[in-house]
Amino acid sequence: MFAICTYLTAMVGLYCNKPETRRRLGEALASVDCRTTDCRKTFQESLLGGASVAVVALEQYSREDIRWLRTMSAQGGPAGPSFVLIVPVSLAWVQWVRSSGDNGFQVIWAEEAHERLMGVIARIDPLHQDPVCVLGQRLLAGGALHWSLAKVIRRVCRTEGDDGSLLPVTSVTALAEDTKLNPRALRRYWNVESPVHCTLKEFISRAMLMWALRERRSVNWGSVAGRLGVRRRTLERYSARFLDCTLAVAGRDPQRVIRRFGKWAAEVVELPSTESVEFPEPAKPVFVPASATGQGIGQTGPAVPMVSWPAPPGYRLPQGEKQELVVFTQQRPRRLHPWRSLPVA
Repeated sequence: MFAICTYLTAMVGLYCNKPETRRRLGEALASVDCRTTDCRKTFQESLLGGASVAVVALEQYSREDIRWLRTMSAQGGPAGPSFVLIVPVSLAWVQWVRSSGDNGFQVIWAEEAHERLMGVIARIDPLHQDPVCVLGQRLLAGGALHWSLAKVIRRVCRTEGDDGSLLPVTSVTALAEDTKLNPRALRRYWNVESPVHCTLKEFISRAMLMWALRERRSVNWGSVAGRLGVRRRTLERYSARFLDCTLAVAGRDPQRVIRRFGKWAAEVVELPSTESVEFPEPAKPVFVPASATGQGIGQTGPAVPMVSWPAPPGYRLPQGEKQELVVFTQQRPRRLHPWRSLPVA
């Protein structure tokens, strides 16, 4: 009787080993279900338990912590939690943010975390109400896909402007017609170049089942199947095959559905690895806020305000909002915009 989205309100896992910082972040997240801990093992268990957002607060840059973050992200899989990293402003962290292999982590400077954290989570969490859409966005962002595969993933995963009226495709033939692609060429590209190592039919069927479970509300399963143009028996067959349970059980236990989908995605989806990304060498610059007039720039100053970077999927900087950052090193300062490439002076 319930849709998956009824249950999937924000469940946040928070790791921070500094008590005062942990308390302040907990206050910022008071309106959501937040599991707070200073134990990494407990934090890992909360992620496996169904957290949609993982918040990690670190006091300083270290290669060991980066390796741990990458390991945790990999364990979550391509449909797993989104990671929000809270760190103090420093050149080492700015260099890491610029690195090409770790763009999946969304960064908030510690100096602005209390004010911005809840807003970032409010933009991220709704995406996790549809794991298929999360998977599609990460596939599209994960590397260069053939244009036909990108078109297929956008359509099957409904990653672009789905207001609820866009129905899933139910067959390879229907997908080919909808995307205006030749069915044989479509299958060939999928079998040879797709980062999803399953048949295109299975990919479509899983996406269709997840949509049906999400849309199930007061209407019966027959009505849901009717909207798709299939029989209820077809949905029952998909549920037994992919979830190892009946539709009724799946409708009552959305976390089971999410876990099974995440496990499948981790087994069949191949995303670019970050293991080969080199770690930037840390440095010791001084950061101060940029003023509108350019006055007051010196070697010391209050905390630097900065918008979260990189942006969550689908988020755009509000029109007219401009915040700058001045970076001081041993050489000359440069005025930077946080949403552009961040050169290091």
